[in-house]
Amino acid sequence: MQAVLSCTANKPIKATGAPVVVGFLNPQGDPSGSFPDVTAGAEAAVDYINNELGGIGGNPLTGTPGRPIELKTCFMTITPSSTTSCADQIVADHPVFIIEGYQFFGSVADPIFQAAKIPVVNFNPITVSDFTSPDLVDIAAGGGCVGVHPALIHFAVYTLHATNLAIPWSNTAPGVECYYDLEKKPVDIINGTIKPTPPGVTIVPNLTSKGYPIVAGAPDDSAQAAEVLAQKPDAIIFSAQSSDCFNLLSALSNLGWSTKQIPLIFSGACSDLQSFQQAGAKADGVYVIGASYNLLDPTSATGLASQEISIIDSKDKQYQPSQNPTGLEGAMFQTVMTAWLTLDNSPGAAQLTPASVLSDLHNTTNVHMFAGIPWGCTSAPSPYTSVCSTAVSVQQWNGTGFTNVGSNFSAAYLIAGAPIKSTASSYGG
Repeated sequence: MQAVLSCTANKPIKATGAPVVVGFLNPQGDPSGSFPDVTAGAEAAVDYINNELGGIGGNPLTGTPGRPIELKTCFMTITPSSTTSCADQIVADHPVFIIEGYQFFGSVADPIFQAAKIPVVNFNPITVSDFTSPDLVDIAAGGGCVGVHPALIHFAVYTLHATNLAIPWSNTAPGVECYYDLEKKPVDIINGTIKPTPPGVTIVPNLTSKGYPIVAGAPDDSAQAAEVLAQKPDAIIFSAQSSDCFNLLSALSNLGWSTKQIPLIFSGACSDLQSFQQAGAKADGVYVIGASYNLLDPTSATGLASQEISIIDSKDKQYQPSQNPTGLEGAMFQTVMTAWLTLDNSPGAAQLTPASVLSDLHNTTNVHMFAGIPWGCTSAPSPYTSVCSTAVSVQQWNGTGFTNVGSNFSAAYLIAGAPIKSTASSYGG
């Protein structure tokens, strides 16, 4: 791979011929959840592949171009009807495979894709359908909720030694699922409430937590922030779209909170460089747990990883110059590049079909991830059989940038083998 990247850096190869049609759908334009940065990451990666790496099925080392990728895009609001409409539109374009941005209604879209026998690459699994669908492959670094949310709990309990957790959570359909299954459940596994205890889990019997639903897109979280601080927690955990993360941070700060008093741990979905900079001293010391690379500091890696991280940063800026770079943008760029690497190296790269794409992605073991650590669907943790990568890193904002404080670990062992508990009713509530 290093030879290909170096070769095309000096002699870029433009893809030619009939395009490989790839569907792309993503929530955009809805105050309850809008992710234009995710779209930007996908488009930048495709432009880089088409304009410099020779597309799919070529040979950059010999200067032989392959076929270009053509993204057929649909933007949806966060409603089942809009999701259905987008899914139908994408299927009508007859793509070889589909790339999903955030998918809040996977249970609505996935049956449509299954009926059409079109495989799906998901960059950030957040619903039960994302975790378990047989036609879906989650190759994103960090594993979405399945990788990140248990890691939030793991880091708070085992690294920060917190025993009283405040867990605000996004009151959306996937927010409910991710909170109950991947934050509350790991807490109850660690404190011994849920048995049997998965292998490797150290029991902390005095561990407690309380959840606080946060309305997505709400302009003021003062009431919820006051409730969180009244709990007097040892740590605060939150995962949501970036604007909601920093609304909560501001509300906490306005009530006298600081990270020196109570650590705040965000997921990678909150990682927006501009928002961190604008927050000033309020954000100093905030932890971010997400994909296992540091997009903002390529010098933290070496060799091929450093080269690939630099490509994410530079090519994203080159092909999306008007977009404020975010962690999600880099994660989507990484996902598209990883899918391209896997498919371009397959024996049938020149003539991809939906069936061959699904087979190529499913039958992966210890495969190279662009700017990440190896991944593979053959080792996906049960019952999360679609989630093929769960390694994360921990970054801490130091006022000007991120410092890496923990790299390439997976906390999926906390939930491996445990039944999915996706709603309050899963707990009898």
